[in-house]
Amino acid sequence: MKTLIPLLCLFALQSSFANDYVVKCSPWEDSKLNFSLEAEVELAGGNYTDAWVTMKVFESGQTVQSINSVFSYGAFFIDRLEGKRVLIFELRPAGGQSYKYDFLSLAANHPIPTGNSYLTYKGKQYQAECVVND
Repeated sequence: MKTLIPLLCLFALQSSFANDYVVKCSPWEDSKLNFSLEAEVELAGGNYTDAWVTMKVFESGQTVQSINSVFSYGAFFIDRLEGKRVLIFELRPAGGQSYKYDFLSLAANHPIPTGNSYLTYKGKQYQAECVVND
């Protein structure tokens, strides 16, 4: 019994982290409006997600905003493009904007580097390229 309890706890911890993703985005240099991001995303059930998002927003290479650890929620989808699995996260800040960001659409591991991830911040659209620890 002394061995069983620690093993069950270890199994519970391992399975609870099994649905976690770390998404990292780099600015899409072909756009004057871009962003960088790091997000820890957890599947909360079905295709719903919870996330902690940290990002920087840039206009013409200048930092416009730096946002740290914003709790967000949204949806998670899997798509296939050119035989590669693309993970799509759509997120909004929890508790309203006040002013964090409007909306994130992150297409992680997209096979064609064309700035496929989008941030809407104060009504403007910013681009980035994202990867995920899949």
